[in-house]
Amino acid sequence: MADGSVVVVGGTGGLGREVARHYHEEGHPVIITGRDHDRSTQIAGEIGDGMTGLAFDLAEPDRIGDALADVGPVSRLVLAAIARDNNPVRDYTIEGAIYLTTMKLVGYTETVHTLLDRLSDDSSVVLFGGRAKDRPLPRLDHSHHRQRRRRRTDPHLGHRVGTDSVQRHPSRHRR
Repeated sequence: MADGSVVVVGGTGGLGREVARHYHEEGHPVIITGRDHDRSTQIAGEIGDGMTGLAFDLAEPDRIGDALADVGPVSRLVLAAIARDNNPVRDYTIEGAIYLTTMKLVGYTETVHTLLDRLSDDSSVVLFGGRAKDRPLPRLDHSHHRQRRRRRTDPHLGHRVGTDSVQRHPSRHRR
């Protein structure tokens, strides 16, 4: 594993908290983030000694850089922050849509952008989506899915990145 901390954005609850706990138990330095500083610090302490809690809101991307200014080298960046949103067309609110769009499109990207110079060629970035818990992929078998692992230099990041992809076989799954 690359040198540096594991940074878990959204590490105060759910999947993010479990990922943070896993890496802490493996002996890696871990930084968790949440929207509330006191809560992030409290949960970092509950997970264990040496954990760090930081605070920023992904929907306020102009504050992300300052919040992560003191973070050193990063070996793993886990984007696990999830906002539960139910904004159907009948009850649609622009405010809710803007919050979620800003958080997911701008906030996630700004977090990676802010930490990019602290990632090495062996670092990784993982993004968890909220629907995965409700609709996990079915068990993989070769008749229904193709799984690929590729490692390439991403021209936009300037780093080698690993990507995993799982694709449903087009002739087997129709909606």
